[in-house]
Amino acid sequence: MKKPLFSIITTCKNAEKTIEACIKSVLNQTYPYIEYIIQDGGSTDGTISILESYKGFIKVYSKGDRIADEGLLSCYSKCSGDWIGTCLSDEVLKSGDVEKMSGIINSDVKYLNSGALYSNCEVINFFNKSIRRGIWRSSKNYSLESFLNRRLKIPLLATFFNKKVLVKCGIRFFGWSFDIAENEIFLRVSLVSDIKYIKSSVGSYFVDGSNLSIQPNAVYLQMKGLMSFLEKNLSYKCCIPLYYKKLSVYKSKQLLYLSKKFVETGSFKEAFDCFLVSLRYKVGIKDLFKITCLFAKHPELRSMLLREVSSAINPFKK
Repeated sequence: MKKPLFSIITTCKNAEKTIEACIKSVLNQTYPYIEYIIQDGGSTDGTISILESYKGFIKVYSKGDRIADEGLLSCYSKCSGDWIGTCLSDEVLKSGDVEKMSGIINSDVKYLNSGALYSNCEVINFFNKSIRRGIWRSSKNYSLESFLNRRLKIPLLATFFNKKVLVKCGIRFFGWSFDIAENEIFLRVSLVSDIKYIKSSVGSYFVDGSNLSIQPNAVYLQMKGLMSFLEKNLSYKCCIPLYYKKLSVYKSKQLLYLSKKFVETGSFKEAFDCFLVSLRYKVGIKDLFKITCLFAKHPELRSMLLREVSSAINPFKK
């Protein structure tokens, strides 16, 4: 059977500390048929000079991105491989990872025709790589319900997408939500094809406390975007309403948690925005009381809260 071409993509911005380790891990793969694409989102540190030193081995694109997932979608649309994997700037692949996935894909037609294959990945400490933090274990059984309710968290690093299925999902066209691109890819693929689990481990994810994926602003934008996407698709995606009730409860709790985090960092506008969005969904009285008491301690938030209450009581008051 013909060996497939793999496209590996990396998006980065101001990643001079980790980008070289990421690049080397892809270039050192034992599998020979790999296309490597990197998109820089407008770095202002030493990232660009590092990328230029590898220009003979990688395809580099540079564009100022509004958000990280915008660069991710841009990379996907540029890929020419049969299967597409990611290795972001704070991640590395082990030398035989792509060859291992190629063997699995060619071993069974059910894998060959799947929309995506996902596995587990290693989590390590960036500052001391000898300290292994553990394994990011994914659930063996993918379902849209478990994904929407966040019971199933799939590492993008350990996921390989079938290019034909991505094209069918519209990867080459506009209309994607940049705030939730990573989630939307899984949602779109799962609605047209199978997503299968592979009992293995692919790559290593660095944890150093500054990862974009765990920053309050990034998490908030993703959650808000996911809600918007689901609401737009409720009328014609018959499977989503079945799980939306559970999802809204989970999301309201997460939004309230983010609201507290924004208060701690002095980002009052974002905190109040989180609070207002959460009110559209089921919010427990206990959670609501806690966040109201927290807001009351800060004059700016207190005035925002009073204005909102006043507007609700008398919506015609100018």
